This record gives sequence, C-alpha cells and structure tokens, in this order.
Amino acid sequence: AEMVDAIELGSGAGDAEHSGESDDAESSAGVEDLQPIQVQIAFNKSAEDLADVWGIGEEVRISVSVTDDGQPIAGANVAVAVGAGPTTMLTVGEDGFSSVSWSTTEPGEYTVSAEFTSGDEAVFTGSRRLQIVEFREEIVRLYGVFQDWAKQQDAGVSDESTPREMEMLLANYGIAVPEGALDDVVSRFEEADYSEHEILRRQYEVMYRSLNAVIGAEQ
Repeated sequence: AEMVDAIELGSGAGDAEHSGESDDAESSAGVEDLQPIQVQIAFNKSAEDLADVWGIGEEVRISVSVTDDGQPIAGANVAVAVGAGPTTMLTVGEDGFSSVSWSTTEPGEYTVSAEFTSGDEAVFTGSRRLQIVEFREEIVRLYGVFQDWAKQQDAGVSDESTPREMEMLLANYGIAVPEGALDDVVSRFEEADYSEHEILRRQYEVMYRSLNAVIGAEQ
C-alpha cells in the first residue's frame, strides 16, 4: 500500500549500527561478522498501525534496549539524544529496557539516536525518526495526498473538484474503496479546514486510518 507519511518513518527496531557501519557490513580489515550487539529504539504509540507522529506538546515515551545475540545487556549505559538536543544517559534494566519522556513545541522531523559503548570500546548505535505536527495542518496535508491519489483514478476528479464532488465521482465511477472510510477522509478534512475548534489526535487518527483504507483498497 502507498505510504501516506511525509517522511519514511523508522521501523520499530530502529536502524542499528556498529562504529558507523550497518550490521551486515564488513570492515576493510576483512572481519567477517560484526558483534551481534543491537541498540533498538521504540516509541509508546497507542497502536502499531499508526505512524511515528505526535502532536505539538504531546509526550513521547522513548524506550531503548541493548541486546547481545538477542539477550538483554542489563546495566548497559546508553546515551540518547533527540535531534540536536541534550544527551540523556540511560541505564538498561533487568527487563532489557530503559526509557525517557520527551516533548517539544516545535513541529518538524526529529531523529532519535542512541549510543552504547561496550567494554572493549566498540561503539554501537541505533536511530529512529519521528515527526511532530499540528494535527489540523497534518489532516489538511493528508487530504492533499488523497486528492493527488483521486486525480490519478479514472473518475473525472480534477483540481477544481470539491471534497464532496470527489467523493461522489469516486463512488459513481465504481472505484473500489470503503464507503465509510471515504466519507471519513472528506469529513475530517472539512472539520480541520473549516472549523475553528481544536483538532485533536483522535481526529488525526481517524483521518490517517481512513486514508490508508481508501488508498490501500486499490493496491
């Protein structure tokens, strides 16, 4: 299915590295395999089907783990930073995790990085991206993704089509999309674009899931 995120947000495991090289890389000295130490980053998303997106001021719970051949390294000290912000030192617990809360009032894309230095001074890192948005603006942006997709369908949709005209054209031309999800895409856009009341995470989540359902139905 087509991605509707503005950026290719990271996977649950994050991107693990060893001394700046990816896990499957070989050193110029001919070392066949790197040590199986992994530094992983996870976020406290309410559901796994959602993107790594939070609203302005929302708390993001960042968890890190360090494993050796799949087994947690309890007591490992990990340096964690978000973007160009200060570094926080975390100590991995017996359960294999340690966490810290973070929030910001500045929208944008942020990279969370974690670094662990082993006893032999080898450095292992992991990273994962997240996005901070204003939910009203993000819903309007997602509607733009829907509009671009709708114009690519053989349904007569154009730049001049209103939201309800697009909904009608897609339905009348037999485009196989879930009717409820299609209506939710249009309704959430209308609410975000025309209303003055606060737009919350719940409206964004409906828009995100509905858009994925509409676009994914065509895949």
